Amino acid sequence: VKKRVTTFTNAQLQAVEHKDGPLSIVAVPGAGKTAVLTERLVRLVESGVLASEILFATFANKACDEIRDRVRSFLPEGAELPEILTLNALGFKILRENRAILGRLRLADDMCRLDLIKEALNIAPLMQGVSYRAIEGKFGLLRMLDSAFQNIDESGVEQYKERHPKIDIDGLLKVKSVYDALYRKGGYIGFDDQITLAVELLKTYPSILKKYQEKYRYIMVDEYQDSNLVQELLLKSISGEDEGRFNRFMVGDVKQSIYKFRLARPELFIEKYTCYTKVDSIR
Repeated sequence: VKKRVTTFTNAQLQAVEHKDGPLSIVAVPGAGKTAVLTERLVRLVESGVLASEILFATFANKACDEIRDRVRSFLPEGAELPEILTLNALGFKILRENRAILGRLRLADDMCRLDLIKEALNIAPLMQGVSYRAIEGKFGLLRMLDSAFQNIDESGVEQYKERHPKIDIDGLLKVKSVYDALYRKGGYIGFDDQITLAVELLKTYPSILKKYQEKYRYIMVDEYQDSNLVQELLLKSISGEDEGRFNRFMVGDVKQSIYKFRLARPELFIEKYTCYTKVDSIR
């Protein structure tokens, strides 16, 4: 069981005791970031803020689990905990809570996609120049098509044709057309769709956006340097920044960005850090 930290540096204490208004913090490795984040969460609850009004978001499930376990151990047994989850989980939560508008949604993992491709192959015309004998396995037809469909969605058909000139592109696109139809009919969404669709929902329905703005009075975001533009839009929306109710507590270090392959934009954190007064930004 982790012991609750009671001694902080001046900078750490400023972060721990900060309650209302925006705050951005540059936290280098070894700066005691986890202890500070945990203590601020606990103190907010102890000060009378409802746990349900506090949102803590980051990028990794492991980090969420660690913060959640610490907060639980420092609060009275059975106490309600703040919402501690990844940004993707937040996006899916918003979608799930509004399924009356959106209909049934299911997150498509690897196995779901492969099963849908297999079903599409049984419906679509045969592709030329590929073997249907060994469709399973790491180098089988299912994995090849899964990769191809994702590449086409990301970069377009023409670029895929240039990279794979020998592929039966017409046959592949017919399979993909059937796959896309099955995907939509099943209510599936991809991993990266969770946040994009949540942003679109909040933009389309101002009343739903207002509900989340009123719900999450205190928003904390760790590893902010790994956020991308869509994630920033989600956070900006629910924090009420455009309505002057910007109450976001952000922690990051641009030197620690690890999600550039997911279009992370460390400069977003730099902009947040430099646009505040010295009181609103801590190193």
